[in-house]
Amino acid sequence: MSFKKILLTQAEQTKASATCHLLLAGLFLLSLLLRLFCWFMEPTLSRDAVAYVGIISAWFAKGDFSGVLSYWPDCWIPPLPMWLVLLLVKCGIPIEAAGVGLSLALGSLIPLLIFHITNVVTGNKSIAYGAALLAAVHPMLIELAIEIQRDTTYLFLIGFVLWFLLEAIQKESTFFWGVGGIFLGLSILSRFESLELLPLVFCYLAGSVIFKTQKLHIVFKQLGVFCIGVIVAFALTTWLMGVPLSYYKIYYDRVT
Repeated sequence: MSFKKILLTQAEQTKASATCHLLLAGLFLLSLLLRLFCWFMEPTLSRDAVAYVGIISAWFAKGDFSGVLSYWPDCWIPPLPMWLVLLLVKCGIPIEAAGVGLSLALGSLIPLLIFHITNVVTGNKSIAYGAALLAAVHPMLIELAIEIQRDTTYLFLIGFVLWFLLEAIQKESTFFWGVGGIFLGLSILSRFESLELLPLVFCYLAGSVIFKTQKLHIVFKQLGVFCIGVIVAFALTTWLMGVPLSYYKIYYDRVT
């Protein structure tokens, strides 16, 4: 290939990359504006959101998680979404603004995650843009993004899990298995349904050995890095939040 052709190829790639970034920025802006408009039209908190506000207020007033248990001894809600709002409240942001603002920010980014997930699965950017656009205008996703609840945080984190695990499978990358495990550990602290991915991952890795698509030692390496990522993220975040391990009986109860 001549030097001129190499320059032309590089120029085309740069132009395509710039166009992609511009379209993704436009999708993010559209997503954000729709969610802000929805919040402007319906700023009243739902009943569930009011419950979350009460729990976070008790956590903030007491200064540690014992405030939550005093306020609601039978509390069963995974703690990470509430703790993220609490961090913003500790920065001086009013609790309602912190909760809604966090959901708006994460909810507006979900269409970009959908783009990357679809692009990995299909390898077709046109389909990926279409999927991201559907996520940007989806009524339920818009409504969830103006609520102080765990749903948007969960969808944001599980989106990263799916993205990185798909990258790990496609590229056979141990690194992506580890990063996917980290985000799954965080996602488990956001919603119980994240646990459903664990047996799916184990079944995939077992199947790759049975059908001889991967060697046994590579699968063990991937599984080990993945499990370490989940455990480290779960344990470190639990320590930072100050949540007692006994609280996680709620997961056993839910599985049962």
